Amino acid sequence: RDDPIERWLPDFRYHTYLGSITLRSLMSHMSGLGRDWPAGDASGAWPRALVGGGPPPINNLDFPSLEMVLEAISETAPISAPYVYPVYSNTGYSLLGMANVAANRASEGRGAPTSHAGLVERDIFGPLAFNGTSFLPNDDTIQRLVVASVAPDEVDLDFQDLSNPACGQMSSLRDLVRASQMLLDPEREGQVSVISERTLSEWLRPIHSWFDGFSEVGAVWEIYSSKDSYGRTQKLYQKLGELAGHHTALTLNPASSYAIVILTTGPTSQTTDLTNFVIKRIQSVFDEEASAAARSTFEGTWESDDSLSRVQIAVQNGALFVREYILNGTDVLGVLQNASMPKPLALWTLAPGEFR
Repeated sequence: RDDPIERWLPDFRYHTYLGSITLRSLMSHMSGLGRDWPAGDASGAWPRALVGGGPPPINNLDFPSLEMVLEAISETAPISAPYVYPVYSNTGYSLLGMANVAANRASEGRGAPTSHAGLVERDIFGPLAFNGTSFLPNDDTIQRLVVASVAPDEVDLDFQDLSNPACGQMSSLRDLVRASQMLLDPEREGQVSVISERTLSEWLRPIHSWFDGFSEVGAVWEIYSSKDSYGRTQKLYQKLGELAGHHTALTLNPASSYAIVILTTGPTSQTTDLTNFVIKRIQSVFDEEASAAARSTFEGTWESDDSLSRVQIAVQNGALFVREYILNGTDVLGVLQNASMPKPLALWTLAPGEFR
């Protein structure tokens, strides 16, 4: 179920009620809340300069407490009503993290984690054996930290509990690869998973489509369309992490079952260009491997013991097609198409080894 935010944060107050702000709307950036509240002081600068804009400490403010954010929300008009347009909101993700902690404490009572960092350490980082993911440098990670030439102090920033859900986390290639493997196939043999395949199927979906026919927004995801070797459209699910000197991109292609992790530092972000560079060079390899596996596993003519039923399956342009389907002596493709020479029909996978 999709709870309103005030169920778990009872001090939440709307400036203007334009519709209920729910956990799902926060997760998908569809709440209408602004990006970084409370905002800095732009008086005397705007519109000549962007002073006061952006997240802390760029906006010349300290990282806020929950009370400060709730006060800012009550005093600041929303950008839009919920579910009108996506409005990227670090503020929304901060609230989502605090709501998660509150909901878990209500369920577990005393002894439950009291911070976002504590909750994800117990429920995600620990079970997945992450050893390079944290919110602050520690004895285990300090020797592996990459310090950027631009804004090198970023690695030492303490974003505080309220902002950690939105932007306070650092990670490693090893840990992000482990996370990607789980997200691509949570029920793979030997895979430790903190998410079910059912939940993942619901999660990896668009919530808002932009007018360009290319980009969409999901529950955390920036989603883009890409073409495989056969010209078929695939969806890439991406999450970017951008600071002044550190730039991260995690991209999933569930259709081809691969992920790309980009971790860079420097004055400019090239995560998108690097991701596209990799896709252009590996997509055809995954397409060829998938076609070869489909041919060896499914292609051919399959016949019943009494020879009254048979199906002929072939791989065409990387997809499985039924060329002939005889069931108890009846041409099923001919019946479906009302034709004496029916065309092959594509098979859709519903579960491992199951097609319609």
